[in-house]
Amino acid sequence: MNDNELLILLAIISSLTALNLALNVKLIRHFLHHEEAPMQRIIEDEEFPVLTATQLSSDAPLAIPRQHVDTAAVFLQTNCPKCKSKLPMLEQMILRSDDANVTIQILVHDQMPKLDKFFQSSSLQPHIAVLSYQDYLRINRHEVSPAYVFISEQKTIEAQGLVGDDGWRYFEDNVLGSA
Repeated sequence: MNDNELLILLAIISSLTALNLALNVKLIRHFLHHEEAPMQRIIEDEEFPVLTATQLSSDAPLAIPRQHVDTAAVFLQTNCPKCKSKLPMLEQMILRSDDANVTIQILVHDQMPKLDKFFQSSSLQPHIAVLSYQDYLRINRHEVSPAYVFISEQKTIEAQGLVGDDGWRYFEDNVLGSA
């Protein structure tokens, strides 16, 4: 290989490295921007719509949210390892929620694969509401999970975010902690 060929090869490698770096920076900016956007608001409305779902364990119809009680609607996905890791915590919280006059309702949709298998070893089945995919997207269009929406008994949205964030910890400590 002569000096000219070596210089051309070096120029090509340098150009590809610079292009790779520029694309990586652009991708990082894109993901950072899009990670935050869905969490600004899971549901855009001020009032939570009344939806009909079916209970996973019995196929009985359920109204979401339930009437005359505050509701914590929790969005989970069956293909989400982080969601699976939240199941034991949710089981414990549901035990305390009745004393606090709060309903915790886990929302999933009918297109999720392996729903029964995902919840098979948990006691959560009576608290799982299966929505149609269209209704699920109506209230969680970005399919953010594990996420929550706090709904007052008047069906207004009080708070929303990711399970484990400051709002969720406040709910866990101050609402359920006093139960």
